[in-house]
Amino acid sequence: MSFKEHRSLDLRGEHRMRAFYPFAAVAVAAAVLSSCTTDQSGPARSDLDQLWTPEQIKVWYEASQGSRLLPLSWARALEMADGTEPFLSAAHVERLRYLPNPDTPGLPVGFVVDRTPSKQLSWTAMTWRANQPEAEPWLGLNCSACHTGEVSYGGKSLRIQGGQGLGDFQTLMSDLRAALVRTRDDPAKFDRFAKAVLTGKDAERRPLDTPENRDRLGQALAKLVDHELALGQLNQTDLKYGYGRLDAFGHIYNKVAYVVAGKDAPPQPSDAPVSYPFLWNVTQHDVVQWNGIAPNKALPGVQPFDILALGRNAGEVIGVFADVQPRAGYLKGYRSSLNVHNLSAFEQQLGGLRPPAWPADVFGVAPNHDQMVSNGRAIFTQHCSSCHAMLDRTDLKTPIVAKMSLFKSDDPPKTDIWMACNAYTKAAPSGVLKGTPGKFFFGDPLEDEEQLSSLLATTVAGALYDQKGAIVRTAAASFFGVNRPARITAPTATLTEKQRLEQRCLTEASNILGYKARPLTGIWATPPYLHNGSVPTLYDLLLPEAQRPKTFLVGARAYDPKKVGYVYTQAPGNDFTFDTKLPGNSNTGHTYASGIFEGPDGETRRWELIEYMKTL
Repeated sequence: MSFKEHRSLDLRGEHRMRAFYPFAAVAVAAAVLSSCTTDQSGPARSDLDQLWTPEQIKVWYEASQGSRLLPLSWARALEMADGTEPFLSAAHVERLRYLPNPDTPGLPVGFVVDRTPSKQLSWTAMTWRANQPEAEPWLGLNCSACHTGEVSYGGKSLRIQGGQGLGDFQTLMSDLRAALVRTRDDPAKFDRFAKAVLTGKDAERRPLDTPENRDRLGQALAKLVDHELALGQLNQTDLKYGYGRLDAFGHIYNKVAYVVAGKDAPPQPSDAPVSYPFLWNVTQHDVVQWNGIAPNKALPGVQPFDILALGRNAGEVIGVFADVQPRAGYLKGYRSSLNVHNLSAFEQQLGGLRPPAWPADVFGVAPNHDQMVSNGRAIFTQHCSSCHAMLDRTDLKTPIVAKMSLFKSDDPPKTDIWMACNAYTKAAPSGVLKGTPGKFFFGDPLEDEEQLSSLLATTVAGALYDQKGAIVRTAAASFFGVNRPARITAPTATLTEKQRLEQRCLTEASNILGYKARPLTGIWATPPYLHNGSVPTLYDLLLPEAQRPKTFLVGARAYDPKKVGYVYTQAPGNDFTFDTKLPGNSNTGHTYASGIFEGPDGETRRWELIEYMKTL
């Protein structure tokens, strides 16, 4: 697909519907109710046969999805809390492991500019100077910030589109909050900040740096600080995620709880971080996310429009800095910064993304590669394919039906439960949504407290309805494709809250209490492994549980083509220790039928299977 064919990703954030969407308005309305959810790389190579053009990569890196973290001028003026180093300095970006984008100096890959007009906004429609423009640029994140990978070997770097990034989102946010607080409280730091933000003159040639504008700026900064500290408190956890992991559901749910309930939202630690999922083949799946919680459903057309993916992606943006304001009543929907047009176009572009091909010219292959691949394919077919469907790397059309491994089953995943468990159990006060029909326009009214999945579904539905003004005909509650679970209200004095939730998740039956297996196309490019990134290489994953590393180092992009994963011993950049003994970090599960790797030929078979998986 050429750039001209795919200009539907608008880098300025404007909503320009294309002629090949003859049913777009109706489809978006249906999406709201049927399920309210997508190289310009400098020195890094991007020739891994993934099909995207340089133009498509550019829009993937730079187009807004409606995320608004802080005003762009503030971000460029902001200093680190403990000195004068710019917050967006190359050194700080590297410490956080986000990738540089030479096309946007000072802004990493996926750190994008949003220009949503003020009339669509609520709290981010703030002003900090007289005669401020209607569409003041803000800095936000898009999908590529977390879903772009890079590995290095032999002095070469390989950029992986749609792969798993190493970005440390948790530290990004803690550093940002600290910097904002110090700027608010330190007069010298605020003075430098104000001079940078209020530089130049307005349209009438009057200086921007005036006492009145400084006062406005100070008030706006205090408002942003209060907002960020409130969200930080809701998400607070002692668990350190490290590089390449995020409790996305925790952050999304707490954002929804905050916007609907405000100060009444209960703190619910975001303590179940998982690896960023890789995105190739995503449009072929019947359900997505590690726990299979979000369904896909594409409408046919010149460019298929996925009515469920739109809702799924809208929910993601709400969690990652969208401005959305649910309110009592629903006839006019909920104002938001969601860029529906770009979200739809992202999903369509992902439908043309191939899994990366193993770069044999860089990593090499085993001396007896062909025979090992043949033997490994036989092992995979016999022992792995019942869960991990065999899909040709170039196949971007065949539907993929999830194979779920549920906690309450004869074959449970035996790995850490908390990502799926939290998504299933978390609840919060309904706040301004109390009494809203559970299916947005109809259904049982939301009660005082509801599952956060239901509150998110209603919020997404209202935000999308406000943008399109369409009559919604199906249930927004099907956003997650699962009914609200019954709540146990009897006291459990002998159990902690965490133990009570664990008991629920291990004993109740639900199609989202578990994790899904998927085709392993491009698996070589997605370390570390298991849903929570607790096993560093494919070789370690194929070892018995007791022999897997209990701790390993993370942070370097250096790649091990033999074991297939990041180098996890002492290496430049490996400055975070992943400890599998901590809650949420368990590396158990994904065990193997007796005999596969046992006996004198067991190690050989393990290497044969790895050599085959390099080709997927």
